[in-house]
Amino acid sequence: MMGEYHAERRIRVELAKQLSNLSERMDRWESAAGERGEQQSSRFEERLTDLEDRQLRSEAYSGRNTVIIAGLSDPGKAKETTVDLEERVLDALSVADPTIRSDDIGICHRNAPRRGKHKGKPRTVTVVFTRARKKDLIMSKNNRAKVRNRVTDD
Repeated sequence: MMGEYHAERRIRVELAKQLSNLSERMDRWESAAGERGEQQSSRFEERLTDLEDRQLRSEAYSGRNTVIIAGLSDPGKAKETTVDLEERVLDALSVADPTIRSDDIGICHRNAPRRGKHKGKPRTVTVVFTRARKKDLIMSKNNRAKVRNRVTDD
């Protein structure tokens, strides 16, 4: 988990550096007169917009509101709808906070199948909460053990 965090952090830092570099280069080109400078400027603007979009997508899952749940049983080849998965997550998290509702979860999905020593174990579930306070309440030390026991009993 920490390795994933550091990898995401490195990617965000690299994207920020590229973004800064392109912004500086774009400013230099815009200051140069002529049609060639305008063509280059539009290419840089496209590239800058692309990098900004990539950075936003990268930050979406590395934010404070995100939790990855391991151990929630996986239906395997049977179809599992997003609604079914969300209900199972809500059921597992309800031991920590009985007032948790569907609108407290912004995004909920299974991750790619696991490899290596984790092969054969259930796929992890990424949950993005709509409010950081709700995530903090559920992940507090007192509640974490309750959730862990509920997930592994599933």
